[in-house]
Amino acid sequence: MGHANKIALHLAEHRASWPGKASVAEGCAMAVEGERRWVVYDDLDRDETDFEAIGAAFAATGAERSAPVGRGVGRLLRLRPLVAFAVDWMETHRGR
Repeated sequence: MGHANKIALHLAEHRASWPGKASVAEGCAMAVEGERRWVVYDDLDRDETDFEAIGAAFAATGAERSAPVGRGVGRLLRLRPLVAFAVDWMETHRGR
């Protein structure tokens, strides 16, 4: 598995600013004052299409190691540096 589904990169999306960053209306059932209600709220319009490129660029810095684990590949990295790197990457590359 690569970086396409890394939740840490979604955190970076929330922290980063870029031209065209948008919100979308989302909804879910919630307990409100003891009753189940459908609640609509604004959320970030997420976009994972560049996550692999961000992950590859981060790995190229040498800040990530990988090794076989069972039948897969494990990645060892620190999340704070990844999130900070991804914020900078998104602010430089997205919406341009």
